[in-house]
This record gives sequence, C-alpha cells and structure tokens, in this order.
Amino acid sequence: MREPRSPKARKILAAAREIFFRVGYERTSMDAIVREAKTSKTTLYAHFPSKECLLSAIIDAECLHHARLLTFVDTGYDRLRGVLTAVGTSYGNFFLRQDVIEAYWLVIEASRSVPDITDRLYRAGPAQVHEFLTTMLDRAVSGGEIEIPDSRQTAERFLSMISGLANLRSVPSGSTLGNDCRVRDAVAASVDMFLAAYGRGAGRTNSRSQCCN
Repeated sequence: MREPRSPKARKILAAAREIFFRVGYERTSMDAIVREAKTSKTTLYAHFPSKECLLSAIIDAECLHHARLLTFVDTGYDRLRGVLTAVGTSYGNFFLRQDVIEAYWLVIEASRSVPDITDRLYRAGPAQVHEFLTTMLDRAVSGGEIEIPDSRQTAERFLSMISGLANLRSVPSGSTLGNDCRVRDAVAASVDMFLAAYGRGAGRTNSRSQCCN
C-alpha cells in the first residue's frame, strides 16, 4: 500500500472519494468523477482504468490511515488493566470517527462488486489491534495476571464488546461530539467485566468519569 505520488492522481482520488462517500459506489459514474476533479477522461483513465481501480486506491489510502490511527507500542504498560484501557479507548474512538464510519459504509456497499475490500480494510486496522492485544494477553498469562484458555479468541471477544458499543453510539448521526466520556465509561466497565471474569485478584476500578453523570 502506498499513496499516489502524482498531483493529478491525488486530485482524482480526492474527487472520487468525495462522490463515493456522498452518493455511494454503485451510483457514482466515471463522468461524475471527471466533472468533480475538473479533469479529462483521458487523464482519468490514464491513472485509473476503471472505477474498481479507483475504489482500490481509495481503500489503500484508508488502510494506511487506519493503520496509523490504530498503532500501539508494547511498552509502558506495567499492568493488564492499562493495556485493556488504552486499547479499548483507542478502538472505541476509532469506530466513532466520521471518516471511519464512512469508509466502512462504503466497503459494505462496494463489496458486492469488489469482494476483497472488506477484508483489506479489516487487516489494515482492527486485525493489527487484534494481534497486538493477543500478544499482550499471552504476556499477561505468562506473568500470572489472568487465566484464559485462548488468547486470540479472548482478545476478539474484548474487541467485539468495545466495537459493538461504539457502533451503537455512532447510530444514527455518526457524530463523535460529546462521546469521549461515554467511551471512557464504557471501556472502564468492559475492562472491569473482563478482569472480573479472567483476572487473578485484579479487582474493580472506580474509573467512571464524572462528565456523564
């Protein structure tokens, strides 16, 4: 995955992204993209021979963006609670971002024409978080903090809980305004539930924020 270097290609991609997100993939025509980009069909097709190629390039750019948003460094966490809280907060806020919501709606619609794009977007973002959390859970098991039968499956369950809460928060408006404290509270409750189920004397936290009371 790499971003296009040509200014013309970037201009065309920006125009296509705007229209795809506004009216959907199926309803977007190459003529509409030409008009939005204020370019010629010759230039458009020289860079992107088909609408599928345009979509693929846009998804590549989204993948790079999502990978940057969901990058974690496996240092600085002395306890599992800190790991779960950091990952859960970042993951929850990720799924509340308007641009992320738009990207996922786009790939859901377009997946009928380009079946692999949903998997590509998943592998660029959520899959990386899943791998990171699996590694950290393995480390917590080795350190005696938790007892779980399968780190990968348990990581998936925790992330599904967080993303499910975030997706509910994003409907119907998709607005991220005013959601920060709610994300923190939801993550704190999820972490408490996780450690109560799997932790060895981890205990509960009084980390519920005051802004949502």
